[in-house]
Amino acid sequence: METTIIGANGFIGKHLVNELKKLGQSYFTPDRNDDSIFHAPLGNVIYCAGLSSDFRSRSFDTVRAHVTLLSDLLEKSSYHSFLYLSSTRIYINTTKADEDTDLTVNPKNKEDIFNISKLMGESICHATDNPKVRIARLSNVCGNDFSSDNFLYSIIKDAVTTGEVTFRTSLASAKDYVTIDDVTRILLKISSSGKQKVYNVASGQNIFHQTIADLLQKLTCCKIHVDDHAVPVTFPLIDIDRITKEFHFTPSDPLDFIKNLILDYQHINPI
Repeated sequence: METTIIGANGFIGKHLVNELKKLGQSYFTPDRNDDSIFHAPLGNVIYCAGLSSDFRSRSFDTVRAHVTLLSDLLEKSSYHSFLYLSSTRIYINTTKADEDTDLTVNPKNKEDIFNISKLMGESICHATDNPKVRIARLSNVCGNDFSSDNFLYSIIKDAVTTGEVTFRTSLASAKDYVTIDDVTRILLKISSSGKQKVYNVASGQNIFHQTIADLLQKLTCCKIHVDDHAVPVTFPLIDIDRITKEFHFTPSDPLDFIKNLILDYQHINPI
């Protein structure tokens, strides 16, 4: 069965393609605006299209990527299964984070356009009368993606290249990280044989900013600053029981992976 990767030029999409190559499986990576996706059988679709750190400045693109194209594909294309990549960011206003947790968003909060658009995408998936349309809520995926301006990469780059890091949120902040290798393997399993509608894809452990700051200082001898107006942003622990039980998923240690990211960036940027 062929796998179609929507958003194959993005970070996760590229790694999915590489994993499919290693497995010797066939895949289709349509370019943006390729209308053939509405006419050819797509097999198992993994929908990776979306925005991350730049969603605040690209509101309309965010909605188009998370909702509009998704809706068109679900309505008009031919597929065997369909996996939509959502985000565990939607748990920010909750005290627990399992797949059945009730969620809260505020349309007056500009920050919530990301969560609202992801949840609209999820809603369309739920409304589609097909048990093989599934949702994977990804936590903060870490890998060798130093072209990104996301939080983790930006502070590593600052630590190595400038010797100083400024945290915009409190060192008491904490969130879940999951490695890209774990993500690609589990997404392909969910896509081909998932039994549930929604899955959390995470490591199931929170890492505090303080822990990352200490690691950066130890490895790079950088100076750590915290913005005067920094507030703590802490997510509930992401429940991964569903993927653990169904797929025998054992997450890699994200802190060890982050340590290796720092060392790798130091190696390619010697001071």
